[in-house]
Amino acid sequence: MNRAKNIISKRNGFTLVELLIVIIILSILASISVPIYFRIQNRAKESATKAEMSSIAIALELYGSDNLTYPAVSDIENLADELDGYIYGMKTYDAWGVNYRYSFSDGRYNLVSGGIDKTYDTADDIIFSNGMMIAEGTYHEPGHNNQGNTTTTSTMETTTTTENTSTTTAETTTTTTADETTTTLPDYPLWDASTSYTQGTYVIYDGKVYVARHWTLNAEPGLITSPWQEITDEWRSFNVYNAGDEVIFGESTFIARSWTSNAEPGLITSPWQEITDEWRSFNVYNKNDIVIYEGREYVAKYYNQNSQPGISSAWRLVD
Repeated sequence: MNRAKNIISKRNGFTLVELLIVIIILSILASISVPIYFRIQNRAKESATKAEMSSIAIALELYGSDNLTYPAVSDIENLADELDGYIYGMKTYDAWGVNYRYSFSDGRYNLVSGGIDKTYDTADDIIFSNGMMIAEGTYHEPGHNNQGNTTTTSTMETTTTTENTSTTTAETTTTTTADETTTTLPDYPLWDASTSYTQGTYVIYDGKVYVARHWTLNAEPGLITSPWQEITDEWRSFNVYNAGDEVIFGESTFIARSWTSNAEPGLITSPWQEITDEWRSFNVYNKNDIVIYEGREYVAKYYNQNSQPGISSAWRLVD
């Protein structure tokens, strides 16, 4: 009897090996969960910072529209004073508690957050310039370039007219239908770097027609960072598109599923949907959508993307 009690008493509690195993498991869980926690926290801070900077950028455009220039100040505190009346309760610092950096030169401003590392001029900077976000920090949307690439346009030596475009030279101007409503475009002035333009103003640049999305000065049309929208059915990396907008890319027509800019159609990460009955890996499909793949018809059983018919369970062959 006493022997049995001794055996039972020896089994009370954890052994050293068991404690070590528990400690190791907890360490592994901590090594996984702690970085995830900080990543989620930084993602939330980055989103909050972008939202605040976007509000400041809108206020800057309103200021520019009234004064025909952006505030010519050298620091964020003075900028807050200049924008008094255009934005309420403007914060001068980002979600990490670091002051924004503001600069203005040659008609262009830069509003900068140092991002997650709290340091300027590094890869995770968030930058707004003349109304557009040109650097998106660490957690930028797929399909967007982090530092805002630029696109150059070629000079047209002759004047031509196509169905939905307008081209011109300094000597000759031709106009055509601006959109599907067959609105005839008048003769527009050539873009001039020294001239300020308000929202909705049309100009001619490099043989193409552009319209200003907001007030602008010395912002060359055709660049990612530029607020100019080219009037064309062809996709342009520098144009801004809203959900439902259609473009031509290559030999195909695409429709935007959401707001987008600088996201090339035909990529998995792109918000563009090709208008076709044929299955496309980059298209998004909802339940009961029908596609044709290798000459056979399939119906989607649930929402899917990049799920190949005939292989994926997301599709059912139509008998």
